[in-house]
Amino acid sequence: MVTIRKRDVTPTAKSAVTKSAWVPPKPAEGFYNAHNIWVDQARLHLECRFDDLVYKILPRLARDQSDNPNWVIKFDHCFMRVLYDNAFGDAWYKCIPKHNDRVLHRIPTAILQEAVRLGGELVLYNGVGLPELNTNSLQWRNKR
Repeated sequence: MVTIRKRDVTPTAKSAVTKSAWVPPKPAEGFYNAHNIWVDQARLHLECRFDDLVYKILPRLARDQSDNPNWVIKFDHCFMRVLYDNAFGDAWYKCIPKHNDRVLHRIPTAILQEAVRLGGELVLYNGVGLPELNTNSLQWRNKR
């Protein structure tokens, strides 16, 4: 049996790095929910923004500006359909398998970002483009 003494071992590049030089990767901002599932704060912010757009902001604008021809839809589920379908580029239910929980929790973050961007543009430009987005959605669903 060979015994190696500390002074016989030359330091390698890895061992020469001091502890202060190595910085562990920063964990993503978030928290564990009541079901012990990691929740990403950026994703949660996107989901909340989407809900605000679909359930509050867009229906209120459509209701308050009912004389504006751009606001061809009025209800929250219609705005949700239009934003999801146009973000996916097809009817959302063809892209996401059916499940018991909300689609919002299952769609990829990039698709959710696109849906929020589209909703934000509808708010910013007072519904301009909504008739085309609605027509796209209905065509993907074979309803027009």
